Amino acid sequence: MLCNNMNRRNTYIWIAIILYVCIFILGYCLNENDSVVDGEVLLKDTIYDENLFPNENDEEKFMIIMKNNMASIITNYVGVVSMGIYNLFSLYKTAILSGSIYRSAVDALGILNATIKVLPHSIELLAIIFSNSESMYIGISLFFKYMLKRQIDIKAFQFFYFFVLNLLIVFIAAFIEVNVSIKL
Repeated sequence: MLCNNMNRRNTYIWIAIILYVCIFILGYCLNENDSVVDGEVLLKDTIYDENLFPNENDEEKFMIIMKNNMASIITNYVGVVSMGIYNLFSLYKTAILSGSIYRSAVDALGILNATIKVLPHSIELLAIIFSNSESMYIGISLFFKYMLKRQIDIKAFQFFYFFVLNLLIVFIAAFIEVNVSIKL
């Protein structure tokens, strides 16, 4: 039963989503003792504004954001070799920072303004969560196939399809970040 469930892509997507949400809440709660002043400093350091890219035009901003997000996705896929262990740490780091940043934004701006400011910066999190879950799926499937000698069918086309889909999400997220988020 466990092996059957561990051989389904959806299992890993749900594991990644549930872990992300729980750790995000943890990051949000751990940051509750910070003052608003600290929240404003963290907010200015983490949420893009026009001063972050003073000399770059929109195309250069797009490329900087796109390269950063693509590096995260590719690094998550390299996590296949760790059979998903690296991806758990990557997911933890991303979620705890996101929760902490969101808490700082709420403390500094209030919940409505914080959500308006932070949410457009969060679209690439979909690709980060999905790439982590995909890498865990492939890594653990390879472990079951080669170490435990289980009959598991790994489809390379699906791996490539989800990789391209995650890169497309990152591309769209970078476009929105440059053309909408930074200007909010």
